[in-house]
Amino acid sequence: MMPNKAKAQLQMVWPQPLLTSPPSTHVCPGYSLRTYWQGDEPGFYKVMALAGWPGWNDESMRPWVARIVPESWYMAVHEESGEIVATAMGLHDHSDAHPFGGELGWVAGHPAHAGHGLGAAVSAAVTARLIGAGYRNIHLYTEDERLAALKVYLRLGYVPFLASPDMQERWQAIYSKLNWPHSDSLTSENTAMALPPRLVKKDFYTEAEYLAWERDAPYKSEYVNGQIIPLNGEMRRTPGSAGKHGQVLANAIGALWVALKGGPCHVLTSDAKVRSCAGSLPSPDALVVCGIIEYHDQGQTVITNPVVLVEVLSPGTEAADRGDKLHEYQGIENLQSYLLVSQNAASMEHYTRRADGQWMYQTVQGLESTLAIPALNITLALADIYEDIEFGKAECD
Repeated sequence: MMPNKAKAQLQMVWPQPLLTSPPSTHVCPGYSLRTYWQGDEPGFYKVMALAGWPGWNDESMRPWVARIVPESWYMAVHEESGEIVATAMGLHDHSDAHPFGGELGWVAGHPAHAGHGLGAAVSAAVTARLIGAGYRNIHLYTEDERLAALKVYLRLGYVPFLASPDMQERWQAIYSKLNWPHSDSLTSENTAMALPPRLVKKDFYTEAEYLAWERDAPYKSEYVNGQIIPLNGEMRRTPGSAGKHGQVLANAIGALWVALKGGPCHVLTSDAKVRSCAGSLPSPDALVVCGIIEYHDQGQTVITNPVVLVEVLSPGTEAADRGDKLHEYQGIENLQSYLLVSQNAASMEHYTRRADGQWMYQTVQGLESTLAIPALNITLALADIYEDIEFGKAECD
């Protein structure tokens, strides 16, 4: 993988039929596999330089960090020396050919440790992580001359992506150099063709374009400032954290449903969107509407009159939930309460609109605590919100 994607690189994809069969990971004795630890950067830069990509530093690393899927930056470590000797990243890569795709990127190994299957180990670990995170369009970029890496990818199960007319000829040459069986490897069953994108990538989408696309979209997303943003909570969730996030949310929705049963208010899930004062279309984890639901669109997916909005916090979304979303939600005329629910401790935060239009902040902690929501005339018990939840190490969502 190279940073300049304008160059006609080779592309490979993980076949759709294998999305239910993540590759297994094997590490040779004397080595171990783990995800990124704070302070790993110097070791990563050294491996990248030895693999032929010099010049990595904190500044060049910065734009890539924002794209790394949580818990998908893998390191192979030489146990005797403690040295990082191989690495690979799982990256979010939204492109015309791979909309909302997950990318296996920056696979590199220390030349002195070649032949131990470390490139295969980190590549398999990243691929399995991307599958577990919900990506259904997993791909990689590589070069014709990286024959050892190409053999690794083929052995794992990746197939060529014929992104341009010359790709078939190039792959046939590669197969010959690798002595790789290819009598039928470039048929439609064993390759992926570059298909027209369902939505042309551009700098700004109109709301109408987004809503038309979103009806059949493969992933949940939000519309923010003319851009389509995949939902981190849906796409970057490890199996463990998905369970905790989902269970806390289910408990919260259940507690609201019980408290509101028989009254004029009802709770809805994240399938619904709201329209903020800035024109964005976010999808809160849950919301409450009282009386008749008012829709912004004919498809009846965008609600304009929520009374309460709920977000379950996670590392991938917390900054937005506390920042931009908070300000945009507070601009919704009908909104009276905004709840932030922790998944790692018995803790809830509550923003309430006062009669003068100002917002009051409150936090409650502990399983014995309760939280009153005056707008709904109900009180929630944190013991109900966190029923059957075990707190431990913070998990990435």
